[in-house]
Amino acid sequence: MSKGYNNIPSLMQTVLDIPMFEGNGLLAHDVSRLAALDKTMTLNVAPPWTQLPLSNLTFLDFDATNPDFLELAQAQSTDMDFTVSAFSLMAWAYFVDIALGPMLFCRGLLDTDGWYMNVLNDGTVGLTTNQAAASQVTNTAPGAVVTGRWYQLAATRLTTDVLIYVNAVDATDTAGVHTDPLTANRKLHIGCYDDEASNGLHGYIWRPRVWSRQLSAFEMLSIFEQERALFGV
Repeated sequence: MSKGYNNIPSLMQTVLDIPMFEGNGLLAHDVSRLAALDKTMTLNVAPPWTQLPLSNLTFLDFDATNPDFLELAQAQSTDMDFTVSAFSLMAWAYFVDIALGPMLFCRGLLDTDGWYMNVLNDGTVGLTTNQAAASQVTNTAPGAVVTGRWYQLAATRLTTDVLIYVNAVDATDTAGVHTDPLTANRKLHIGCYDDEASNGLHGYIWRPRVWSRQLSAFEMLSIFEQERALFGV
């Protein structure tokens, strides 16, 4: 007997799951089943679809000079307008260059509203929550990621606490005390900042996911162990 999507424990309360199975074109479809919102994401510029020889996975190869990114309209991403609620983010990423401080997920604006997760040019991974004229950041140490290899990168937020995971290991180094993000009337972007010009991702990304709950450390490890062989990690 088949098991429904949301009956798989690690997938419960998933609000975005983009497995990138299309392999061509300008659309990337969501397979999460929690809400009725249409979360078909649109790819900006050329369709940089690539296949991983090891596992035949298709993923997106972003060029920050274009820039390439995925976007989802504000009206289709309202269930990711996280304020008081917990949430979790996860994606597999491979960086060709991190000089621009590549953005993984962005649904907010610095010191204004919402939240975002990015990598700094020194290899620090961080999550930022924003309010009017204020923000809070939780980071890994510098060098948590380098160019030229695949990583599973994830973050969770519960009340004032944020954790950053690198390959299912809690890599949190500097922890902020996170105030509830101010509600954001914005698109969701994957691979760039809200202005659609800054912090471009130069590299690859596969299966960005968002949950409306905090994933446990066990769940992080379980997902990592299920998927790591796809990337030879």
